[in-house]
Formats: sequence, structure tokens, C-alpha cells
Amino acid sequence: MRETITFVNSGVICASNTEAWSGQRDVQPAQTSTPPPAGGYTGSVPFNGLTFTVASGTSITNVSDQESLHCSDGNGLIDELIVPAATIAADGSFSGSASDSGTVGGHPTQFSYSFRGNFHSIGADSAERAAGTMRESLTFTDTNVICTSNTEAWSGRRTS
Repeated sequence: MRETITFVNSGVICASNTEAWSGQRDVQPAQTSTPPPAGGYTGSVPFNGLTFTVASGTSITNVSDQESLHCSDGNGLIDELIVPAATIAADGSFSGSASDSGTVGGHPTQFSYSFRGNFHSIGADSAERAAGTMRESLTFTDTNVICTSNTEAWSGRRTS
């Protein structure tokens, strides 16, 4: 593999050397098409703080994760993504969103959160797996500064 980055304003080009890589497929147990089991789920690296609960085979509750947000004014901050609920479809996919208002650093703020993904049955450790994307954005309504995590991929597994 190789990566090349070109800075269009300066014409500077940065490139990695060509690097070899290899991979292998995990041995997977027999997969099921049953709804995900109820219990607590935790994100995998780098989303160790991601937690959510499968309350039943049809709903997710209490999604939370600490997010690093990058702001349009060049600053950044840490905030917590919070999605109270998401519905699990028959195919194992789910999607939930939330919005809120509050104050951050003395600024009136509008928050927007999204959390979506799919359950993938069990992994080699016999724990139910899920993966998807999440995003948090906030706007300081007095200055119109926007801060966002951008859309981030996550993965996780049942832990309790």
C-alpha cells in the first residue's frame, strides 16, 4: 500500500514508501439470523468508551460515547454523544438520532447526534458483534461556530 497527499495551495507532495501488508480471515463460528441478545455492548478500539444496551431484540437504549469535536473556529472540545434509543430492524440494522439544546462554555448550543449500524451475529469469541457509524455536531447559536466529530466508524461487541 502507499499513500500520497498533495497540498494544492503549495504544490507540496508527501508520500509514504510502498509498504507490504498481509491479513487473514478470522475463523468464524456458525452464524445465526436471530435478533441480537439483550445485554450491554461496548465499543472496540478506539471506541472503548462507547456503550449501549440492547433492551430487546428490537431496540437499543442508552447509547453514549466521549467524542472529540473539531470546530470551525480552529478550536476543539470533548463532549458526550447521547442517543436515547434506536430501533433494530428485522435484518439487524438500526438507526437512531437525537437533538438537544444547552450551554457549552457560556454559549447557547444546539446538539445533533446520530448512531447507526448492523448486528453481525457472533464472533470467534462467541460474543454478538455490531458495527456502524456515529456523528455528533453542535452549533454555538450566538456565534454560529460549528463543532463536529465528523462521521466515525465504530465496532463493538456484547460484554454483559
